[in-house]
Amino acid sequence: YLWTINGQPANIEANTFKYAWQYAGWHKIGVRAEIDYCSLPEMIDSIYISDYPVAKIIPPEVSPVCFDELLVFSVQNYNGAYKYEWRPEHYFNQDNNGNVYHARLNKSDSVYLKVTNNYECVSHDKIYIEGIYCCDIGVPNAFSPNGDGLNDKFGVVAQATQGAFLMKIYDRW
Repeated sequence: YLWTINGQPANIEANTFKYAWQYAGWHKIGVRAEIDYCSLPEMIDSIYISDYPVAKIIPPEVSPVCFDELLVFSVQNYNGAYKYEWRPEHYFNQDNNGNVYHARLNKSDSVYLKVTNNYECVSHDKIYIEGIYCCDIGVPNAFSPNGDGLNDKFGVVAQATQGAFLMKIYDRW
């Protein structure tokens, strides 16, 4: 057998072979059989090679990543015709739309993305998200406002800036 790919000799003399196209689109493949110095006409057919889906997670643009905060993930080269599946499912909420995906992580963990095109070609990506407990606060149980520079001020101690905060102090008498 003599094979041609897009009109060029393929240098393959077998009845079956594997070939990987470098770009998507329509391609022509031909085969001609030679038997005992007799050459049969070349048979040519066209094949469509689809784009391979690219799964590339764009991580949240926050630092540090705080547990239980709403995180925004997106994908590189979003294609509305493709199916995007995020894992673990329990992190991602239902209001995801288009190229924006919202999640809340409650621990440091890996996030997985599976992209499937309309020809069932699949691509995967994974990133590890390291998070911290940003909303933990500490409240001292005493202070001594005597001007000696030690424990003169009373306040809440937090690891990160809080978006909203309300504190009420009551006299026990």
